[in-house]
Amino acid sequence: MGLLLNRRREMGGSGVHYDAWIEYIQNPSQAYIDTGFYYQTGHNVSYILDYTVVGSVSGQSYFGSRNSASSSGNGWSGIPYVGNVYVGTTSFGTFNAATNTRYTLDVSISNSGATCSFIQKSGGSTVASNSASITTLATMNNSIVLFADQYNSGVSQYCTGIRVHSFKIIDNGTTVRDYIPVRVGQVGYLYDKVSKKLFGNAGSGSFTIGSDVKEIAYIQSSGTQWINTQYIPTTNTKAEMSCNITPYTQYDTPFGSRTGANSGSFLIFARYGSNNNAYYDFGNGEAAIGADASNYGNDITISLSNTQAIFGNKSVSYSKTLSSSYPIYLFNLNQSNAVYSGNICACVMKLYSFKLYESNTLVRDFIPVKIGTTGYLYDKITGNFYGNSGSGSFTLGPDV
Repeated sequence: MGLLLNRRREMGGSGVHYDAWIEYIQNPSQAYIDTGFYYQTGHNVSYILDYTVVGSVSGQSYFGSRNSASSSGNGWSGIPYVGNVYVGTTSFGTFNAATNTRYTLDVSISNSGATCSFIQKSGGSTVASNSASITTLATMNNSIVLFADQYNSGVSQYCTGIRVHSFKIIDNGTTVRDYIPVRVGQVGYLYDKVSKKLFGNAGSGSFTIGSDVKEIAYIQSSGTQWINTQYIPTTNTKAEMSCNITPYTQYDTPFGSRTGANSGSFLIFARYGSNNNAYYDFGNGEAAIGADASNYGNDITISLSNTQAIFGNKSVSYSKTLSSSYPIYLFNLNQSNAVYSGNICACVMKLYSFKLYESNTLVRDFIPVKIGTTGYLYDKITGNFYGNSGSGSFTLGPDV
């Protein structure tokens, strides 16, 4: 994916430089980004915005474009947001805007422009959604702008109440814009990983910017931190982890989810000091992988799929199926959407990377990062950050 991080002054392509990837940009008054993207009639398009609400958004447009200044006119051909979700001339649903809450909003135009749907999520859970038939959208006269709405006579409905962490546009199945916030000096921009270009403020003033995001070697748990990946495994899911485990509990579980004992399971755990064995459970029953004390306190690779489990220098092959309803936790075991049984599966470890595949397609690619002094995992596929859901804080490795 070619993420450009804070190791040095970065070159994005075509001679474009930026100093650092940052947590967000925010419009303080009348700043906005012109994406240069025009909707074409008959196209299937998705707009995916990752943002945090930090103030009032009443009467404000998160992003949009239209051919008429009037909401009741027939010229609408964009996706403006002013409390409700508008597409074409239709208002077809409301979404949440709780202050200090992070959301992902995915708006899709499908069926050759005749159907629109939206899904709003927070913390991996859907909090609002709808789908409706719409009058087939016309080709836009104006490009989509972010932090405002654009129409023939100008830009209005500036949005000052959100901080933008990423924004993506997918046109007929092809990603045409994939923005992350960056800074040059103390000036905020969006960097498009597709065109490798910087998109700056097209309005007045300057963006408020967040802290630098820096890639680090690892995040390390003390036994009370854990992360919800928000990913529910299937029979075709494969997990790969690079880590270093320090013995802590009787069932050190670097990652896992299950419905109950020997039911809907996708997990690996280790029993150092008991018999030094590592175990896997894929589907409906645990079994040993193998025992070697050297797999503890050293850097190892762990892997789990429907045909093989690997724990450091030990492995076992099999053929299994899985029906799961719960997302994978890291540093602990998720049983029916809760940390299992008084934290007895907590895992003290350094986590260097974690990847998930579906039928050999990479669907999650987590790397450790820090924002200020707080550690996260950043998914290079979705562009989302995943923080600690437990107590305390991660120990941070050195900058990469």
